Amino acid sequence: MKRVSLPVVSAQDYRGAVEGELWELRPAAVAGSFSARSQPVNDSPEAIAKLAESMLQTPADFPTVVEAIVPGDHVALAVDPNVPRISDVLSGALSLLGQANAGKVSVVLWNEADDALVSRLQETLDEVQSGQATLKPMKVEVVRHEPHRRESLRYIVADENAEAVYLAKDLVDADFTLPILSARARDAINNIDPTGIFPLFADAATQHRYQTGVTTEPSEAAWLLGVQVMMLVSADAAGELGRLIAGTPDALRHELTNLYASGETADQEAWDRDESETASPTVSETVPTAEMVVAALDGDQTSQTWANLARAAIAAGRHVTPGGTIVIWSQVDTPPSPVWMRELGQPPIGIESSDTETESDDA
Repeated sequence: MKRVSLPVVSAQDYRGAVEGELWELRPAAVAGSFSARSQPVNDSPEAIAKLAESMLQTPADFPTVVEAIVPGDHVALAVDPNVPRISDVLSGALSLLGQANAGKVSVVLWNEADDALVSRLQETLDEVQSGQATLKPMKVEVVRHEPHRRESLRYIVADENAEAVYLAKDLVDADFTLPILSARARDAINNIDPTGIFPLFADAATQHRYQTGVTTEPSEAAWLLGVQVMMLVSADAAGELGRLIAGTPDALRHELTNLYASGETADQEAWDRDESETASPTVSETVPTAEMVVAALDGDQTSQTWANLARAAIAAGRHVTPGGTIVIWSQVDTPPSPVWMRELGQPPIGIESSDTETESDDA
């Protein structure tokens, strides 16, 4: 895409811009404010896909993603399965990767995704890929992260206790990694890496160490992978896609702070992990509490999962009095998976080299 030098007329639309100063801007970037450009024109699949493609063409503080990919590159999409309208969002991302002539695209889902979602996304993305004109056929593969399977992992670093940290192999092997996440309040994500890479795509033993407080710095894994740009998708009150933004983690934090400057939402502080440690004691007085708190899960059947039940319980726990009751209203209609059964009642296990064999050191 051709670049032109244009004067900035409305400086408030551009971070760090000074009115009258010349900036190198892409024509698409001056089409409107970040707030206006990040919302779909309607709720059609085509509009959602076009929005995802457009935001990846003009991410905040990052050149178009097409210029970050060499033809034939292996691109990995690290995807949160709770992203609203996930099929349409990924269709738009895949359309842009086709323009970049990526050689292989690995869509890696958090392990809470079910088989039905994996199959549905594979079918949808195969259709999108087949309709694209690329230099060479682009292979698209949808997989679910398996933290207990050694064959699906790659070593990346040792933590502060010299314990090995493994990540999903497709993310480690890829030439370019793009996280796509559902934007959540800090209540629901706690101390998770803002890119969603760690610990969601780590091995089971590392996840267990993280949960028990012995952990690697959350941002280090994403930094080692070379993650520079990401996408955040937020839901509206009806559980549909409300806003989609892309850019560097720092730029997205800044944009979210501007979008929600009124303080009516905590999205802009979703990764401000230091706030809970430095906040004054009076902050808790602004959080209403009750003896009974009812939390409801919105969204379609894809969002009705045990993992989201846990997130709802965490969020509600901030508002319930000691000894109080939390009621979660949802449409979860399946029993917990074996992974959740282990989380709920059995001791965690380490990396498995097969379905029946486990590593004794990690068990």
